Amino acid sequence: MKNALMWFRKDLRLHDNPALAAACKADHILPVWILPQRELEPNPLLRGVLGSDAPPKMGPGRQWYQQSALNDLQDSLRSKRLGLVVQHGHPAALITALCEAYGITDVYTTELPGTEEIDDLDAVEQALESMQIRLHVYESHTLYHPEDLPFPLESMPDVFTPFRKKIEKYAEIRDETPIVTSFPAFPEFTGTDDRFRLDHLLKDHIELPGAGQVYHYKSAMPAEGGEQSALKHLQRYIWDDQRIRTYKETRNGLIGKEYSSKFSGWLAVGALSARHIYRHVKLFEQQVTSNDSTYWLIFELLWRDFFQFLMLKYEGQLFTLSGIGNEPAVLLPAGDGLAAADNDFGVGRSGRQSDQTRDVFGFHRDADALRQCIQGRTSSDFVNANMVELKMTGFMSNRGRQNVASWLAKSAMVDWRWGAAWFESHLHDYDVASNWGNWAYVSGVGTDPRNRVFNVERQAETYDAKGAYRRRWMDEL
Repeated sequence: MKNALMWFRKDLRLHDNPALAAACKADHILPVWILPQRELEPNPLLRGVLGSDAPPKMGPGRQWYQQSALNDLQDSLRSKRLGLVVQHGHPAALITALCEAYGITDVYTTELPGTEEIDDLDAVEQALESMQIRLHVYESHTLYHPEDLPFPLESMPDVFTPFRKKIEKYAEIRDETPIVTSFPAFPEFTGTDDRFRLDHLLKDHIELPGAGQVYHYKSAMPAEGGEQSALKHLQRYIWDDQRIRTYKETRNGLIGKEYSSKFSGWLAVGALSARHIYRHVKLFEQQVTSNDSTYWLIFELLWRDFFQFLMLKYEGQLFTLSGIGNEPAVLLPAGDGLAAADNDFGVGRSGRQSDQTRDVFGFHRDADALRQCIQGRTSSDFVNANMVELKMTGFMSNRGRQNVASWLAKSAMVDWRWGAAWFESHLHDYDVASNWGNWAYVSGVGTDPRNRVFNVERQAETYDAKGAYRRRWMDEL
C-alpha cells in the first residue's frame, strides 16, 4: 500500500499543482503545511540594530495573510473530505514524526529558491532517506520549468534582457497540470479539528491579529489570500472588467486596487500559479485583443522568473552585503546617512564615499537613518508615505518599492539588507527571490547594468503630481 504525505509549501492551491496530482495517485494522502520555527523569531538582520523592536521574519500582517490562504485551502480540501495538518516547528522533525504515525511511504513537495528553503528540503531528504521513504520533488513555482531553460542554470544571463530574449525565443511554457478530482483520504483523519488552524497552534507563542487589526480600509491590496479569491480576482481583472487592456498604462499608479493586477500576494503564497495567469492572458489575446498591455503582464511574470532562477543560481550570495555585483561592497565607517540623503542626495548618489585617498563602494550601518525610514519620518514625504502604507497595510506599489530602496541604499547609504529584511517582515506578498533580488538590483549590488539612482522628489512630481497619495498616508502619522 502506498501512503503519501503532501508537504505543501508555496503552492497552496488545487489547480496546477503537479506535486499534489502525483500524491493523489497513492492509496491514501496526508496533506501537511508547516510554518518553520525561524519565521516566528526576530529577524536576525534587524535584531542587532532595532533590539527588542525587531519584528519576526514573518510579521503579524504576513501571518494573517498566510492564515487566510491556509483557511481557503482547508475549506477546499474539506469539501473533498480531506484534511490539512498545519504545524509549526522544524520541518524535518515534524514530517518524520507524521511519517511514522501514518505509515507514510512517499513524500511529495515543491522545490523553492532561497537558502533556508533549500536547507529545509535537504534536511527532510536526509531524514527520509534514513527511514527508506521516497521523496518526490516537483517544480511549479515559476512560469518556465527549470528543465526547459535554454541554458544551464549556472550559465544563465545575469542581466534581464538577454535572459528574456533567450527564453522567449528558445523555451516553451508547459501546460498546466490538470486539477485533481480524486482525493484518497486517511479514514482516521479528516482535518476538521480546529487544533490544526494556524491561529490555534500559535496562540501560546504570539497573538495573531484579526482582520480588523491588519487589513486597512485604504489598502490597495485585495483582502483575501486564498485560491478561491485569487481565481475570482483573475476572472474579474482579465475577463469581466478587462483592466488588462490598459495594464501597461496604469501599472505605476499608487492609489486603489485596480491600477495593477495585484496578483503578487497570491503568487507569493502559491494560491495562484504563474502558468494559470499566463494561460488566461493568452486566451484573452486570442479571444478579445492583444496589445502592449497584455504582453506586459507576461513580461512582469518573466521578471519574476528571472529573480527566482537568479536566486537558485547564486544561492546565499544574494544575501551578502556585496550581493552578486561585480564590485565588492564594504561597511563604511560610521557616518551620517541622513545628512548624505538630505544633501541633494549628496555622496549617496552613487553609493560611493570618496575623499583624497579612497574611492570605495559600501554602506553605513546608520541605525537612526533606518529608524526614521521605517517610521516614515525622513526628509522625503514620498518615501514616508510609502513606508506608512507598508506598515499599515502590508503593501507597497512597485514604484514605491523602487524609490524606497534607492533612497535607503543609495541616498542614505544604509546597509540595503536592513531594508530588504524590513520588507520581508511586513509585505503580505513577500517572495524571497523577488524581494531580495529587487533590493539588490536597486541597491547597486545586483544585476542592473545601469546602476541607476532614483530622484525621489522628481518621482513624486511625476507619479503623485497633486500630492493625493502623500496626503492619503501622511495623514495617518
